[in-house]
Amino acid sequence: MAHLLDFKEPKRSKAIIGICRVLFPLHLKVTDKLAIDYVQTPPELKERLKGKPVVMFLNHPDRYDPLIAMSLAEFFKEDLHCIAAREVFDWDNGRRGWLFQKLGCYSVNRGARDTRSIQTTKRILTRACHKLAVFPEAEITGDTSHVHDFQRSMLHLILCAQKDIARERPDDSVLILPVATSYQLETDVESSVAKVLRAVERRLNSHQHAKKAAPLRAKALVADLLKCLYEEYKLELDESQSQAAQTKVIAEQICLRINRYMDLDLDESQSTEQFLHCLRTKVSERIDDEERTSTYHRQLYRTQGAVYQQFLLELDRVERLLIGHRILSQPPSPFQICRVVDFLELETTGKMTAKGRQRASVCIGEPIEVLPFLEEYMNGTKELTIDKLTSLTKECLQKALNFASGDLVKEAVPTPVDDFTHAARPRL
Repeated sequence: MAHLLDFKEPKRSKAIIGICRVLFPLHLKVTDKLAIDYVQTPPELKERLKGKPVVMFLNHPDRYDPLIAMSLAEFFKEDLHCIAAREVFDWDNGRRGWLFQKLGCYSVNRGARDTRSIQTTKRILTRACHKLAVFPEAEITGDTSHVHDFQRSMLHLILCAQKDIARERPDDSVLILPVATSYQLETDVESSVAKVLRAVERRLNSHQHAKKAAPLRAKALVADLLKCLYEEYKLELDESQSQAAQTKVIAEQICLRINRYMDLDLDESQSTEQFLHCLRTKVSERIDDEERTSTYHRQLYRTQGAVYQQFLLELDRVERLLIGHRILSQPPSPFQICRVVDFLELETTGKMTAKGRQRASVCIGEPIEVLPFLEEYMNGTKELTIDKLTSLTKECLQKALNFASGDLVKEAVPTPVDDFTHAARPRL
């Protein structure tokens, strides 16, 4: 069995990449029903960035975001690597992880200092042979309008890579490229979610909401789901709380119970997201320790091993709940309703299907040179330098997101680009 402790390195396959180049547009059109448009992007940008060490900073509002990263490879006509959370490499019994590796993706364990992932990132940047796509917000935010806080470790890593580059190529700068994505639902929300809502109602045995409009129907089903979960974990439901708050309470309680059962003494005051990542690593370590023992010892501790495997499933639920929490915290919109129904579908049926036809608007901002920040970083003011670089990058990414979401559409100069639903051929 694979564990979070196992680093998944990129194993690029030209054959697999070639097949994906052909199938990707069909997958977008038929399976995900997603169109991707690039807006407000200078035509000369591709040539300016060719062969440069570039880290693309993508906002992370939705589950479709990895598809945006794939489309960037075709947009720039260059090879692309992407960092993904270690646990996603185990989805679908590892089949998805195998494909990710063949496309040039590699893993990062968010619950520990992943030295192999760090070394791989530095190697990609210093060689400048491939571009790198990262999601600095680290989590799906559910927010198509605002950029959320970054993981600062990536900026530290970029500056360390810049230091290595400067030794051999003093004038070369790593470039941070803001890439913002905003999503919209193009079909009627009622028809987009009706089939899935019926499936969720069957699972929850909640047919009394069938005549309600989709937003109210989804909200009622979330209430029914939360009631079931509160009963399962023997928690007292505080009806004065919002559904978003109730969802996070369950996630927090699952983490607390696993921490105390395993007597791990992890810091319970840290964010629930970080708590989750640390727990995943600790549970994986316990499973790994048991599998290294003798056959006789494994027989003795078979029951305990089954408990740890169940904990991993519980932590997967925590991940879903935290994504649900962030989605439920967003203002209502047709797209937000679809994401709420995604949460319901995944929790009750174990799968997630397309909801109507959707469109992603992608805006690429101006690249930011990292080299001017290096001297200050090297002179002992590392945290202050990271603050400045983070602030600048977030500002540029937010500006690009404003264009992508249409807030600045009147000022934008349209750039004709391919519709990736029909023409994208990602060259990863």
